[in-house]
Amino acid sequence: MKVDAGNDDPFERLRVAFVPTSRVRTATDRINSLMRRGLRADSADCVAFVGPSGMGKSTILRRLLERHPPSLRGRQLIRPVCLVRAPTSTGNGSLLTMTLHALGDPRPGSGEPTLRELRVIGHLRSQEVKLLCFDEVNHLIDSDSDRIGYKAANVIKSIMLERVCPVVLTGVTHARRVLDTNPQLSGRSRALIEMRPFDWRVDADRIEFIAFLGLVERQMGLPEPSHLDHPETAHRIHHVSRGLPGHAVHLIWFALEEREDDGNRTPCITAKQLTDAADRLLLREPTRRTNAFRVAPPDAYAPAPMYEALKEPRGKGRNLWEQPDDTI
Repeated sequence: MKVDAGNDDPFERLRVAFVPTSRVRTATDRINSLMRRGLRADSADCVAFVGPSGMGKSTILRRLLERHPPSLRGRQLIRPVCLVRAPTSTGNGSLLTMTLHALGDPRPGSGEPTLRELRVIGHLRSQEVKLLCFDEVNHLIDSDSDRIGYKAANVIKSIMLERVCPVVLTGVTHARRVLDTNPQLSGRSRALIEMRPFDWRVDADRIEFIAFLGLVERQMGLPEPSHLDHPETAHRIHHVSRGLPGHAVHLIWFALEEREDDGNRTPCITAKQLTDAADRLLLREPTRRTNAFRVAPPDAYAPAPMYEALKEPRGKGRNLWEQPDDTI
């Protein structure tokens, strides 16, 4: 990770920060391998990454596009990587429309599905696409009926059969059903990788999560250390974020906003700012959870709080986490 020493805005530094976890590195290595050797004799290969929001799937795709931007060769657009956001509609027509839109087709919604599929293949060939990514494929599962859009999944399979380029599928954890219930599509998939949250009970996960927080803090470049990687602080952040790196960064972002709102801006993130930030983050959830910054110190070897909530002590609502100068 590189720190931008020329930018003293912690928000901007945090916004552009990229701290690759082992999960992200594994996914990136798989994608790089797919781009190099992603065509079989009878079809293209496919790799699927599934996991909860906040594990870095969208970040992987965004950085992939940054590393392989489109360019012009004469008057022809060359697009090494094409990213398609799966539509909320499960029909094959909607997926074809979104794919044509991502490829820059001037009339993505016109024409019969069969003809639009041919146009997709034509664009992929002419633009020399090396990797086609479908994000949020969980949208291919109808939220009302819980039925999978087989026609849309078959569009992906048909594109793979043309051997134009390999395919990457990403989505939340239940998106794996799109593969599990489509044998022809799953049979052409090289791997299904589940990006799981960090589990505090697992030594390697706990150590990496703590290191992740230390690198994120370094990226912000505040005048004084906030000690986000202190084991007790990290455990609380883990509880609030459920071990999801993206949610941990959101928590830290909210804490920076609390720091900005203070009349006397503190030189580091304080315990009170983290406590208030956690309140804000937890308000977004449909069910109420305990704010880990408002309870007694958790046991460092307790079960991972993403699975079992910490017990609230007597004096609920009072911040029992007190340290000198309100810093952590």
